[in-house]
Amino acid sequence: MRTVVDVLVRAAVATWVLWTAYGAGLFRGVAAVAPAAGPARCAAAARAYDRLTARNRLRSAVGTLAVVALVGAGPYAAGARTPASILWIVCAVQAMERLPLAAALPVAVPGTRGAAHHDRALESVLLGRGIVLVGHSPRLDTRARGAGFRLLAQKRTARAAQARSAALAERARTAREVHDVLAHGLSAAHIDHLLAEAGGE
Repeated sequence: MRTVVDVLVRAAVATWVLWTAYGAGLFRGVAAVAPAAGPARCAAAARAYDRLTARNRLRSAVGTLAVVALVGAGPYAAGARTPASILWIVCAVQAMERLPLAAALPVAVPGTRGAAHHDRALESVLLGRGIVLVGHSPRLDTRARGAGFRLLAQKRTARAAQARSAALAERARTAREVHDVLAHGLSAAHIDHLLAEAGGE
């Protein structure tokens, strides 16, 4: 379900980027292919980035993300600041979500800085903190889920151990009862045998 939501969110962002780029009328003629080709290349790079982070290949993942972020410089220079800003924000969020913090912050900070207006310092700071929170919250969610799954596994293991312990205790109790009954019966038989021998003399 989460994968479907991720794909839908990415498709919505790509659609919005294209809509914004074409709606601004910045790309005409042959250059009209550029807004469509850019998101297609970015989508391919995003897939590569996902595979690299899943395999814990940090340097390759950071390099791929840096290339995607650099792709945003083209639309930015052409005057399509909104699509470039969206691309940089998505790169920053992906970095915060999937990379270790030591690697994510150097990638995310330039992305937020490029997406914000340079003349508005407060906006830059708020946008940067928002991106850090948006990117970091799935990481915290993943950790919490992992902790929940580990706790559930520990509870299951404890219940299984408790059930085994209860079964062993029941076996021991049954063995004691059988031992007591046999010992009592044998003692009684032995006493009867001794009385019979004593009475026969």
